[in-house]
Amino acid sequence: MSYLAYLGLAGSQHGSDSAKFNKQAPRPGAAAYVLLPLLYFACAKLSAFLGAASAGIVVFWLPGAVLLAVVLHYRAQRLGLFAALALLAEMAADMSLAPWYQGALLGAAQIIGAVAAYRLMRRMGTSPALDSIEDMAGFVCAGPLLGALLGGLLGAAVARAVGGDGKGYWFAVRSWWFANALGLLMLTPLLLKVLRGRWKRPKLLPRDAIVALASLGLAGLLWSAQDGVLHAGALQDISVTPLLLLLPLLYLATRFGLGWTAAGIGLAALAAVGMLGYGQRPFGSLDMPVAVMRAQEFILTLSLAGLGVASLLAQLKRSRRELEHRLIERSQQLQVLNRQLLHQAQTDGLTGLFNRRAFFERAVPERERCLRYDRPLALLMVDVDHFNAVNERYGHAAGDEVLRHIARILSETARSSDIAARYGGEEFAVLAAETDHEAALVLAERLNQVLRVTPVRVDGQAIALTVSMGLALLQADESLAQLLRRADAALHLAKANGRDRVELALP
Repeated sequence: MSYLAYLGLAGSQHGSDSAKFNKQAPRPGAAAYVLLPLLYFACAKLSAFLGAASAGIVVFWLPGAVLLAVVLHYRAQRLGLFAALALLAEMAADMSLAPWYQGALLGAAQIIGAVAAYRLMRRMGTSPALDSIEDMAGFVCAGPLLGALLGGLLGAAVARAVGGDGKGYWFAVRSWWFANALGLLMLTPLLLKVLRGRWKRPKLLPRDAIVALASLGLAGLLWSAQDGVLHAGALQDISVTPLLLLLPLLYLATRFGLGWTAAGIGLAALAAVGMLGYGQRPFGSLDMPVAVMRAQEFILTLSLAGLGVASLLAQLKRSRRELEHRLIERSQQLQVLNRQLLHQAQTDGLTGLFNRRAFFERAVPERERCLRYDRPLALLMVDVDHFNAVNERYGHAAGDEVLRHIARILSETARSSDIAARYGGEEFAVLAAETDHEAALVLAERLNQVLRVTPVRVDGQAIALTVSMGLALLQADESLAQLLRRADAALHLAKANGRDRVELALP
């Protein structure tokens, strides 16, 4: 039996190219042109076989989902070629029951429905990933709802005009529409997941095995039931329904995502139709047409619930990842900003050296360390000679350049472990740990010599500089304030003794 034999429930093709059209679609390879007609033909034969087992009534029609998935994945590239291959596959599947032209016309009806669905999904911006509730709703509206309906209207008209239909036009429309819509819901998300190559092997947990065993037990109960009733001997009979499979399906959706949920829907649908074919009547003692409708309702419920939950959770997970990414970015930006603010709070804006506050923040623990371990610590106070005269003669801009020049010399001459700071005005301080009397004098003389032979150039003029220095070495149990006072007194002594010199503070 073929698709034509079950026109009453066969369905249109849906075709939707989807949403994120700003992303470049992959180009179809040779495998796509081979697999499309083969899979289309196999799905047509499978759907027809299952329909034959259900008293000649097709419950779902799968071939349309194959074409829709391909059109969506490749964004309608080579649409004409893919449509021609699907048409040939349709004609081959119907060859034993109908003339070639009748299969061609019915296949054309599916293609028209597919193109319409594609255009709708493209206009709505629906992503083929179907990983948000909005994308899933767009897919359901454009494909199973509108695309399959359009294909059903055209296909039923073709069947009535060419082959005749004793059950009426609207019955054929409903049958075609329902069957094809269910096929799209069952198979399209699964094929899209496979085509995208995003199928991840799940990491199984102990509770997954428990749920799997419980699901198998539930399937066994459904199979053992007669007309939806499980006879328990002397106990009261228990009514069972295939809708109980919704629970493990929702577990699939929450644990493993859209792809595995779509696979679970397909297995549950095949099981339900197989039970109908074997006369199990899982929906109760009903006539076969009514039982088929119950089966379709069952598949529809599983599909909408499972796919909806899976897409919603995927959207929530993506939103959470995006939020975490934004939080990380904001945290990094705040860290950079905090470092900048800290640098600004500790740095003299003119010279780039530590400011007075930062100098004390570092000098206090350094003084405590040196006292604790009995290590030498030297403090050098530096003051520019005749700085006011430089400002009056050359201007304050030149005075600022003098201060920057001295700061550069201090930074280049002092060690990286030394603490050089602008102490205030034209006065600088250098705190040198692990520096005894002789090493401190060498450092001071070197600084003095470099500054003496390195004039400042401002607007082409060379400004000669000298500095006066006061040097003090940390004494036992001496506070930082006392050390600063002694170094400052030595600095004033250097100025009083003629400037351009280093004076050592008395103990």
